[in-house]
Amino acid sequence: EGWVILTPFMFLGLWQRRWDRLVRPFWLYALGLHLAMTLVFPFPGYRGGLFHSAAALVPWWAALGIVGLHHSIDWVAQKRRRWNARVAKTFFSIGILALALTLTVFGILRQQAKPDGEPALMQELRTTLPADARIMANDPAAIYYYTGHGGVVLPNEAPEVILDIARVYNIDYLLIQFQTLDDGGRIAAIPEPLTTLLDTLPAFLSPIPLENADARLYAIDHSAP
Repeated sequence: EGWVILTPFMFLGLWQRRWDRLVRPFWLYALGLHLAMTLVFPFPGYRGGLFHSAAALVPWWAALGIVGLHHSIDWVAQKRRRWNARVAKTFFSIGILALALTLTVFGILRQQAKPDGEPALMQELRTTLPADARIMANDPAAIYYYTGHGGVVLPNEAPEVILDIARVYNIDYLLIQFQTLDDGGRIAAIPEPLTTLLDTLPAFLSPIPLENADARLYAIDHSAP
């Protein structure tokens, strides 16, 4: 929230303005948010939780960071008579702005450096499955984004629950994806209760061959007992 370097100035600015009527709701929200996300919701969603909730604090922290910076410069100017506070405030404020712009540009360049195009697995799913197929997978949102196939997420339950969910939500296929570790090993990106599927398949699942070695695809037989 403070780009590391601005963090001490943010807290100094907050302390200086802590009783300001405009700032009071901010620090109460910030304190409550971090306490809630630490004690009540310690396991937030992969792309949600504190990261998104704290985004509302960033403009406030930025303003308080400047307040804290200027207060620090005034304090130094009192100790060093040759220190020009007005020039120092302008210089360091521009420096912080340059830092923010640099981090922004760096982040944009990193995003642009990522490989474009549709993943090979998604291409194969589009060509292999019917247009109206619905898939149970670890990341159904990504599958929908690339292929247009709707679906549901893998349950954190025993494999038998898959058939019940498939019947309720009209799911036709089960997709198991694998992740490659830094040491070259591979693990299935599935909840622990479903790991038995890697060795033993229930009668309602039928394998569908895929060229992609990082996934396994199964058809779900709704008529199975």
